[in-house]
Amino acid sequence: MTITTPPESALAVGVTVTLTGEEFACAACGVVTDAAHVESVTVNTFSRDGRLAEQHVARFGRCAGCRERRQRAETLAHRYPSLAAAQGARQVALDRFDAVLAVGEMLGAPVRVDDAATGFVSAVASAKELSALLQHALVPAMSLAYSRQPEGREGTANAAPWGHVTPEHRSEARRALAAWLKARVDKPRFIPVPTDSDILGCAACGVGSVAALASESAEAWHSLDLDPRAFGGRRQAERLWVHVCPRCTSAIETHGVGVTALEAALFAHLGIRVVPGSVEARVTGFAALPLGTPANDTPWGHIDTAALKRDLASMGAGA
Repeated sequence: MTITTPPESALAVGVTVTLTGEEFACAACGVVTDAAHVESVTVNTFSRDGRLAEQHVARFGRCAGCRERRQRAETLAHRYPSLAAAQGARQVALDRFDAVLAVGEMLGAPVRVDDAATGFVSAVASAKELSALLQHALVPAMSLAYSRQPEGREGTANAAPWGHVTPEHRSEARRALAAWLKARVDKPRFIPVPTDSDILGCAACGVGSVAALASESAEAWHSLDLDPRAFGGRRQAERLWVHVCPRCTSAIETHGVGVTALEAALFAHLGIRVVPGSVEARVTGFAALPLGTPANDTPWGHIDTAALKRDLASMGAGA
C-alpha cells in the first residue's frame, strides 16, 4: 500500500509566520487562526540530553479543519465506548483518536468515520480497525501536533498546515498509515498449490489449497525436491518437485523428510496421542500416489483414517 503526498515544496515545510494581535497558531496543524476557539496547552521544554526541563501553559487556537477532525474523534469515542475506556480517561481517548486521524490528514489521506462523508480514501468501520489504527499510528501521531513540538513555537504559526512536520516524521507517519491500510485489506484467502508442482496437492496430506493472508501467499507453501520413496512410495521413481502445506511443513522441520514426519502430521490432524515411529502405522504421503491423482478435498483424504484409528486402538495406542 503506497501513500502519495505532495512534494515538500508545495507544503511550505518549515515556513512560519509571526502572529500579531489576536491571532493564534492552531494547536494541531499550526496554521494561523483567530481567538474564537482558544485553548490552554501544557508545553514541555526538554534539555539537550532529552530530560524534561520546563513545563508551562501556552495558548493555542483550533482551526476549522482540526475542529471537524476532533468531532470525528468524538464520534469514534461514542461509537466504540469500550475501546475509548481502555485508553484511560476520556480526554486521553479523544486525544489519541484525534491524533491518529491527524496522521491521515497530514498525509492527504483523511480517515472516514461517517459513512455519509465523501472524499476519504479509508474508513474506520469497526472497533477492531480503530484498534489497529492506534497500534500502527499512535507513536508518530502523538508527537505530530504543533503544540507538542519541543520549543512550543509560541508567537509563530505555520504558513501551511502541518508545515512543522519534518521529512523524517512524515516518512514514519506514511509507513504507519500504509501498514494500517494494508492490514485492512489483507484478508485470508485460499492459496492453491503452486502450478510448478509435479503433483496436484500437498506432498504429505494431499490438500489442494491452504488458507493464508494475501500478504503471505508467497510463503503459504514450502517447496521440496522429493524422492517419492521417502513418503511411502514402493517403486523406483524419478524425483518430484513438490510443495508441502504449513502443517505438514512443521512436521518435516521437526522430524525430517520421511515417514515419521507423515505420521506426526497425520496424528496431529486426527488429534490422537501417538509418538511418531512408535507404532507401525504404514502411512503414505500423497506424493507416493500415481501422478495426476486429484488433490484431496480434506487433509489425508487418501488415507482410511477410520481403519487407522481401529488399528491403533487394537495396539493400545491413540488414547
